[in-house]
Parts: sequence; structure tokens; C-alpha cells
Amino acid sequence: MSGCEYSKPLSTGEIEKKNTFEIVVDGKKSRVPFGEVNDRWGKMKSLYRPGDEYRFYHCWQESEVAGGGGLGVNGYVLVRDGCIIERLVTEFIG
Repeated sequence: MSGCEYSKPLSTGEIEKKNTFEIVVDGKKSRVPFGEVNDRWGKMKSLYRPGDEYRFYHCWQESEVAGGGGLGVNGYVLVRDGCIIERLVTEFIG
């Protein structure tokens, strides 16, 4: 069995609060949304238009390769008019 599940719509603030990490840039510590992949989050935010939605997603697929378990991925999507227009993967599972 395989498939994806999506959360209710989330605000930018909700997402950034849950995903802010400390990184070191030029010897200085800084807390930024999504840490080392902050630039990818910035790209997703730049595509946002009024009426769009951010949602958390979890997709999985059963796999014999994973010892009979499953493989999956978590992250966030930007949805416009019911279509995913951008995806930010935050975790691979399996």
C-alpha cells in the first residue's frame, strides 16, 4: 500500500516556528527556518500568492527493499488551486 497524507493549511509562522534550526555561517551562529536548506524555503515563500496554501505532507510506499517495511518522505508543499506547485522535502524515512 502507498499514498500521501496532507495536513490542514498552515501559516508561514507555524511552519517557521516548528522548523527553525541553528547554523553557523562565517563563524557566527544563527537561527534560521530550515537551517541549511533555508534558501529552498525562501524560494518556496517567494512563489506564494494570496489564496495559496502551505501543507505538511507524508508519503510512503511499502517496499521489499526496506526489509518488508516502507519507504517514505516528509515535507511541505505549496498548493495553488488544488495543484502542488512546489515541494520542500524535510525528511527521508526507511
